[in-house]
Amino acid sequence: MALALAALAALPAPADAREGALEVRDGALRDDRGREVVLHGVNVVVGRAPWIPAAGGSEERSFDSTDARRVRAMGLNAIRLGITWEGVMPAPGAVSQAYLDRVARAVRSARRAGLYVVVAMHQERFSSRFAGHGAPDWAVRDGGRVFDGALPFPFGGTEAPVGRAFTALWEDQDGLRGRYAEAWRAVAARLRGHARVVGYDLIEAPGCDVGAAPCGQPPGPPAAGRWLAPFYAALVPAVRGADETHPVLYEDWATSAFGYPAQLGQAPNPVWAFPRNVRAYGVECGTPLRSSPCRTQRAEAMRRARRAARDDGGTSLITRFGERGDVADAREVVELADRYGEGWFFGAYKAYGDAGGRPLYSDRGRPFASRVRTVAVPYPQRIAGREATWAFDRPDRRFTLRYRPRGGAETVVALPRAAFPDGARVSASGARTRREGGTLRVRARDGVRMVRVTVTGR
Repeated sequence: MALALAALAALPAPADAREGALEVRDGALRDDRGREVVLHGVNVVVGRAPWIPAAGGSEERSFDSTDARRVRAMGLNAIRLGITWEGVMPAPGAVSQAYLDRVARAVRSARRAGLYVVVAMHQERFSSRFAGHGAPDWAVRDGGRVFDGALPFPFGGTEAPVGRAFTALWEDQDGLRGRYAEAWRAVAARLRGHARVVGYDLIEAPGCDVGAAPCGQPPGPPAAGRWLAPFYAALVPAVRGADETHPVLYEDWATSAFGYPAQLGQAPNPVWAFPRNVRAYGVECGTPLRSSPCRTQRAEAMRRARRAARDDGGTSLITRFGERGDVADAREVVELADRYGEGWFFGAYKAYGDAGGRPLYSDRGRPFASRVRTVAVPYPQRIAGREATWAFDRPDRRFTLRYRPRGGAETVVALPRAAFPDGARVSASGARTRREGGTLRVRARDGVRMVRVTVTGR
C-alpha cells in the first residue's frame, strides 16, 4: 500500500487542473467544457486553535504540498477545507487577515496538486464553549443554560444550550446574523477568482433548540421556514456580492443526514430562491433516533437530498460521512453514492488532534490502509456525456461505466493504484482509451450512442 501511494504521489498535477471554475448547470457541477464533474474528496478540519492547518511543519498541524499529493494519490480530486467563524472574526467586526492568509495558502497547496476545494464554515456543537468549535465566544447566546456534554456524537448538538445558541443566530439576536455574513463576505472576497475553489459551504449541520417549537427531534416542518430560509435569504446575496463566480453550498437541518425528509425549500415552506447552487448534506446512521436499518437511512438521505436539489434547480453533494463509523459503514456509503451518482467527502484526512475521529492518515503521516482502500476507488471524475452510471465491485476488482456521449471532450476516470495494486485491463465499447498518470482518458467515437468501459484488476 505505501509503495503504491508513493508512486502516484510523485505525479504532476493533471492538465485538467488548468481549467476554469466549476458551475452548476443542468443538475450537475460542470467544467468549462460542459462535462459533469464528480467530486471524491476528504475533509481537512482543525477543530482547535488556530482552526486552520499550517502551511508546513509538524504532521499533526499541517496541510501542505505533501499532504495535497497524498490526497491525489488516493484518486481523490478535492478537499473540503474547514474554517471557523472564530478564526475569521475573533472579535465583533474584526476580520483576521492573518487567518485568511492561512486559508489562501491551503487553497494554493491543493490547487498545485490539481485538487478542487470546498471552503466550509465548520462547526461542531456550535462553539468551543460547548466542547466543540465554530462560533467565537462573543457570538454565543446560550440563555444561561448549562452544558453537560453527556450526549455522544452525533447528538451533542441537540443539547439545550447549543440549540439556544443556534436559535440566537437564526433570529439575528444582537445582529449576529449580520456579523456572520460579514465574516463570509471577507472569505469570499479573499478567494474570489480562485478557479479551483468549488464553492462556499455556508454552515455545517445546522441545528436548533429541540425543546422549543417549531424545533424538535427532528425539527418540525415550519422550522426551516421560520429560521433557515431567512438565514440563507440574507447570507447568499452577501456572499455572492463578494464573489459571483462560485456557487454556495447550503444545508438543511442536521437530521437530514439520517434520511429524514427535506424541509428547506419544500412545502409548506417557501421554494428555494437561489437556483444553480449545491445542496450539501451528511450521511450518518441516526440510531436510536430512527429505528430503520442504517442502510435504509443512508439511502433515504441520498434520495431525498437529490430530489430536493432538483426541485431547487441545483445539484447535491455529500459533504461528510465515515466520521465515527467503521470501515464497513463507510464502504456502504461509497457504494450507495456510486449507485445514485453522488459525489462525496470522507470524514477526515488527518485527526489534527481529535482523538475521536477515524481519519485516512495519522497525525504522524502514516496511512490507515483499510480506510485508504475504502476511499481509493475508481470513478468518473469528468463525464463528457449524460445518463452516466458506474459501479465498482470490490471483491472482483471490476469497475464498469456507461454513458451517452455528448460533445468531443474526454471522459476522465480515476484509477487509483490502491484499487488495482497489480495493474488492470481495460476494455471499451464505442470509445478509444488512453492512460495518463493515475487516470483513464475515454473519447467517444463519432456517431456512437452509448459508451461502455470496463476496468478489471489483474
